[in-house]
Amino acid sequence: ARKMAKEYGKLPASLEEQFPPPAEAKVNWRDVLPRFLQQNVGTPHDLTWARPNRRLMHMGIYMPSTEMENNCELAVVIDTSGSMSSPEFAAALGETNAILEIIRCKVHLIQADAAVQEYKLLENGEPVVTTVKGRGGTDFRPAFDFLEEENIVPHCCLYFSDLYGTFPSEAPKYPVLWVATTQQIAPFGETMQISLD
Repeated sequence: ARKMAKEYGKLPASLEEQFPPPAEAKVNWRDVLPRFLQQNVGTPHDLTWARPNRRLMHMGIYMPSTEMENNCELAVVIDTSGSMSSPEFAAALGETNAILEIIRCKVHLIQADAAVQEYKLLENGEPVVTTVKGRGGTDFRPAFDFLEEENIVPHCCLYFSDLYGTFPSEAPKYPVLWVATTQQIAPFGETMQISLD
């Protein structure tokens, strides 16, 4: 029954509801994001003393932390299909907020189910969206098609999803990090599971 619910529909919907309160981030994006970008596109980050490394401060050690460069562009896509539960939305929102706290770059934020439901360009620490738009079927192609049609070529794309849906037949030209709320593995890019506990 759970699998059937996850494979719910192929059509987009136009429902709108409030995101649940964001869950506490489970991923240390200060480590994951620079590593992922360095492995895939070089080193679009630098060291800063403006925000000392919090993992060492409790020991009285002050070291610089990493920050993304100003010219970095990220695409962050949140799957807003009907198969995503409230805890999954809360996890996606919590991780997105954690990413926005550490980056100094443009963030192309997309909500998509079987169609792109909303696009926002976030800069300079703008707050993340708090309303879910969609709740239809799941198709991962529209978000990638939208980026291509708008001539947006991000340094990488982070796609938050349960990974139940239709994937593009070809991977985009930029690296994709799938942040999965299930044990599914995407057919391209890197898949990282996050815990809902």
